[in-house]
Amino acid sequence: MVWILITIIVAMTRRISHHSRRDFIMYYPSIHDKMIVMTKMDIALNITLHNEGDLLYKTFQSIALNVKALKEEYPKLKVQANVSLDRPDDYTKQFFAKSRHFLAEVVDELRHYTVDFGDLSLSRNYLINKALASKVKYIQIYDGDDLFSVKYLLRMYQLALKANKPVVIEPEFILDMDEWSGLCRTGAIRKLLASNDPHQLATNMYANNLYQSQIFVSSSIFNKIKYTPGDKRYRYEDYHILTEMIASGYDISVAPGTMILYRRKLTGSLLANSSSNCRLCLAPSRFFIPSVFRSFNHRNVKEMQELSAKLDEPVITNNQSKDSAEQYIKVHHSPARNVLLYGKRLLIETARSAKQAGRLIRHQERTTKLRTNKLKELNLERLNRAGFTREMFDDIKQLNNIEPLATYNTTDFINLLPVYTAIQPSELNDVYYRLCSLPDIEQTTDLLLIPHLTMGGADKAMVELCQALSEHDRRVLVIGTNAGDKNLWRDRLNELPRVTFLERDKYFPLDQIGDKDLEIMLLRMIQNWPKLERLTVMNSGVGYNLINEWHDEIKRHTQVIIHDWCYGINDCGLTFETTILSKVYRYIDYLITDGGGYKKQLMEINGWDGQKIKPIALPIAPVEMKQDYTIKHHIMYAGRFSAQKRLDLILASHRELAERGIQLDIYGSPDQDDKLYDGKDMKLVEQINNAHYLGTFNGFRELPIDQVDMLILPTQFEGLPNIVLEALKSNLFVIVGKCGSLPEVIEDGKNGFLVDDNGNAEAYLEAILKFYDQSDQLLSPDERKKFNQKILHEHDRAIYRKHIGEVYGW
Repeated sequence: MVWILITIIVAMTRRISHHSRRDFIMYYPSIHDKMIVMTKMDIALNITLHNEGDLLYKTFQSIALNVKALKEEYPKLKVQANVSLDRPDDYTKQFFAKSRHFLAEVVDELRHYTVDFGDLSLSRNYLINKALASKVKYIQIYDGDDLFSVKYLLRMYQLALKANKPVVIEPEFILDMDEWSGLCRTGAIRKLLASNDPHQLATNMYANNLYQSQIFVSSSIFNKIKYTPGDKRYRYEDYHILTEMIASGYDISVAPGTMILYRRKLTGSLLANSSSNCRLCLAPSRFFIPSVFRSFNHRNVKEMQELSAKLDEPVITNNQSKDSAEQYIKVHHSPARNVLLYGKRLLIETARSAKQAGRLIRHQERTTKLRTNKLKELNLERLNRAGFTREMFDDIKQLNNIEPLATYNTTDFINLLPVYTAIQPSELNDVYYRLCSLPDIEQTTDLLLIPHLTMGGADKAMVELCQALSEHDRRVLVIGTNAGDKNLWRDRLNELPRVTFLERDKYFPLDQIGDKDLEIMLLRMIQNWPKLERLTVMNSGVGYNLINEWHDEIKRHTQVIIHDWCYGINDCGLTFETTILSKVYRYIDYLITDGGGYKKQLMEINGWDGQKIKPIALPIAPVEMKQDYTIKHHIMYAGRFSAQKRLDLILASHRELAERGIQLDIYGSPDQDDKLYDGKDMKLVEQINNAHYLGTFNGFRELPIDQVDMLILPTQFEGLPNIVLEALKSNLFVIVGKCGSLPEVIEDGKNGFLVDDNGNAEAYLEAILKFYDQSDQLLSPDERKKFNQKILHEHDRAIYRKHIGEVYGW
């Protein structure tokens, strides 16, 4: 009796063991499942499903062909299949139940898990952890809707054995297959090169993902590097993990003779859903750290294009020919070129010239008719020389039994199909490589964006900030985001220790990198430069757009500070700055301005509580004091000629001024950025006897303050213009329009006049004449000097640095 029981138990054990070999555990754990009871496997096939529906029925058959080919060669290998169904629809559940037997019949273990991530990265990481628990040596990532060459898995495994080190392996060829036309509309066969191939560069991964998602990876790599969850803020998880692997020192290899038929789905996939959200970005990656990026071999675009022309010799281009009749081939970096040489004649120059090729071949062979098989034979040989062998055509025929969309015909496929190599050099790679190669660039703590350098107050504020940061051991990178002219401020910046200024024209030329690409480059700097703590924007449109588009990600890495001084206006009202500032204000940490007047205006217009707005008085450079106070009947305008400054309001009263013997001395230059400025005022100057243009000036010290009675600035909008502060410090009388924070430093009759109606020429004339008529009633020069010293007390460099340090952290 005992022996009978033992026999029954042994038989049941064998039966259970046989079942476990095919379909070991079939249950639906939650995403928090802790139960991992797995036997040791060699290779894990991780398949992620979402809403693939009946497509997975075909993919599972293709994967089963992969496993069969592998086991025919290596029958002792233990293969495990792990399938995740991440928020699957009912149609996908239905077809998983119908399709799983394809895998169960060929693998040693089949496990599936229903999870609720809604995130491809989390699904893949979940399956990776399951595979690692089985102590597999390799993991193949599969998507649930593509097809694969029959020996795909076998060739991956053989290359891994040959490498004898941890590997990341990609297929050699990718063919696109859309939902409606299959392979019939394939634009090209894309050929991948290994990242260490002499014709490929890792730095090319800056601008483009050179590879695809379904990779064969050593488990030891996945022990260190996993997919970064999207968390509704990141996308391109496959691109990201490859950059992380390259940054960690792993080469991307390519398995010869392998092919993916990549299904271009219109909707439904998690990848499509994330890619459609333009506000998602690539997750931070060590790949973009300057010391890592510049450690890769790099060649510029021109060098890469010259090198790519030598791929897979012989290569024929429009400017080349070969002697041997056997040398006909197409391999080129451009997907639009398909070159075929027959004998010594260049026959096919583009993928669209097959008919011309036929005529030339007929003429070469002195025949009136070229057999289709002849052209097919030539083109098959062309593809074979590029590595796309007849075996792959046989695989396509075999896959056609699984998926009818996997079909082709001689005319549409073999004869016209170009093969192009995925090198994709980009000038963006060159720009970023140059940037990462600058000395000590990785030590950057502060990124400062300005439009470009001009001789205005905003640029002086930028220089003052850089000097303060430099003196507190900050490493500052200043980038001009607009093209601009040469300026003396550049020399001042370049003299400051730990400050680097990069001009748009030289380092980020518009013919190499547009504004949107520059925004992405800046974002990658913010995400990945290890010591970068603050982003500061001063009047840069690129900077404002960067904050507006990517504020969520930027705020995770840096403090965001804007410096702004006044609203712009035109004859209609407030201008662009009003809109863009209100868009980004909610995302910034501080808005620094130079006076309380602008803060009050911002609060009144926008309803802001003003807690983020920090008025910090800018220091005034040393100036010469006015010595001669005798009346000269000369008034001075000094500044930019623009629609803002309204020099025309003074010129309008030239006759009245001439009657009083008053001369107008004008210094400055046109504002090249002011599109509203028409230059009519300077043309008028040429016609007026008592108005004289005396040229440009480089700083207040060059102005002849002892030869004039006052500075007049008929401005329409201002913060606290530097020219006014310097004039007050020199004890020169000032007449200005009443706007911005000017009422904080000018008191009527004491150190100047404020013109209430600052767009009225008669109001300015009245103020000028009032000065001459009541000069004996104004403060004496000594009294005015004491008043100015009191009113300008805050405009001291030590006080400025104290307050700016409260924002910038010292």
